[in-house]
Amino acid sequence: MSQEHKSQEQSAAGKEQNTTPPAFLMTQDNQPFANESSASRALRQRGLDEDMYAIKPQGDGYVAILKVMDATAPEPEPDEADKGDKPKPTKQTAANKEEYFRVKFQPKSDANQPDEVILSVNGEVLQITRNVEVIIPKRFKECADNGVTAQFKQLPGQTRKVIGEVRTFPYDLLGPATEKEFIAMKQEGTRLARQSVESAGI
Repeated sequence: MSQEHKSQEQSAAGKEQNTTPPAFLMTQDNQPFANESSASRALRQRGLDEDMYAIKPQGDGYVAILKVMDATAPEPEPDEADKGDKPKPTKQTAANKEEYFRVKFQPKSDANQPDEVILSVNGEVLQITRNVEVIIPKRFKECADNGVTAQFKQLPGQTRKVIGEVRTFPYDLLGPATEKEFIAMKQEGTRLARQSVESAGI
């Protein structure tokens, strides 16, 4: 094989790309966008498909979240047989009370991944620090379980192809927890965040 042919093959291999769309998009300073239009414009500027993202309120602004990470889903319509005068539950019972879990989300595997884990369920957003033990409700654990990101492969002169899926936010399951522990953890996080803001003079 000639040296020139080898060089051409190496050049083509160098252009082979595996691309993964980011799980969420914020400003370059890792701050929410001022409005929805700014978030949409940032998606277009980065060549990302706007249909793949949901723009959600976050703090004083908006973030674009990959739809596979947004577990918002409409309530299913009841069957005709179920449309009776059944009493509506007023209190949580032991059978339907939500479970809680201790987890630790793994560190970033590449520089393009977000510094923190963001999970959204029915408009409620959890922003979670990586590599730290935290407590999350079952609905957010299921959101992380179902959140996968497609991996693409593109060769010169060919259309981009999906070659597989990876979990967007992999984590280690450490054990069960209680609602009381979850509430205490959230309150402590809010207190520390407030102290940080006050010390910064914001």
